[in-house]
This record gives sequence, C-alpha cells and structure tokens, in this order.
Amino acid sequence: MWFLIDAPAALSRSILSIVTTGTIVDNSAHVPTFYAPIAVVSDTVGLLFFVLPVAAILFGGLHCICWNFDFPTDIEQLLWRVGSLAITSIPSILFVFGLIANYSYTTKPMWLRVMSRTLARFLLVAYMLARLLLLTQAIVLLRKQPGSAFYVINWSDFLPHI
Repeated sequence: MWFLIDAPAALSRSILSIVTTGTIVDNSAHVPTFYAPIAVVSDTVGLLFFVLPVAAILFGGLHCICWNFDFPTDIEQLLWRVGSLAITSIPSILFVFGLIANYSYTTKPMWLRVMSRTLARFLLVAYMLARLLLLTQAIVLLRKQPGSAFYVINWSDFLPHI
C-alpha cells in the first residue's frame, strides 16, 4: 500500500522541483538534480526557423532520389513522386511565408494575417499527409520487390577485412 502513496508523491515532488529550479543560487556548489533552466524563446525560434526547413527539404530530396526506381504499378510511382515533391517543396514555401510574415508583421492588415495563418496550417496538414503517404507507400512496396533486391553480395570481396 505504501507504493501507491509514496511513488506518486515522490513523482509530484520531482516534477515540482523541475518547475521551481529556473535559477541557480550563486553561492551553491552544485546544480540541483532536476535543474531545468528557463529558455529564452527568441534564441531557439530563430535557429529553428532556419534549420528545420533546410532539414525537411534535404529529407524530401532523399525521397526524390527514388524518382525513377521500379515500382509495381504506375499509380504507385505517381503517388511516390507526388509525395516526395510535396515534402520537398512545402517546407520551402512555408519558409518563404515565414519570412514574409515576420517582416513588418504589425503593419499588415488583419485579413492578410488570417489568410497567411490559414494557408500555413493547410500546408502543414498537406505536409503531414504527404509524409503519411510516403510511409504507407514504403510499407506497401515491400510486397513486390524486383529480383535484384534478392542478390547475395559477398561483402568480403569489396571491403578489406582484418
């Protein structure tokens, strides 16, 4: 019975200590166990605003490498191409919209702000659907592999070994 009472109490004390340890006392000799500094939002948002679209575009570019691969049907090849183009182009469009939205944001009319937010949300949903399409395609395409996928490669002929 003690486990049902002490465990939640210990967990709640730990979570509360994370919330209350935003600063370190200058004369302390150690950092508290559950120290979680308060992050300045402007530092991380600026970095993520430039890093995430580049990473997403590179990720989509990797999927575009399969543009001319063998697919069981033409429909599956078309779906792969549409999905890979979507996850490559949507982050760049969102990046441009983000630049436009951050540039003199307060001087824009309200209808333009609402329209840009709505379009950004639509593009994010389209990006998620394209990622889901590619994930589904990757699993479905395992049903019929080309004959070259089953060749056995003797790697010791290609890689030096000790």
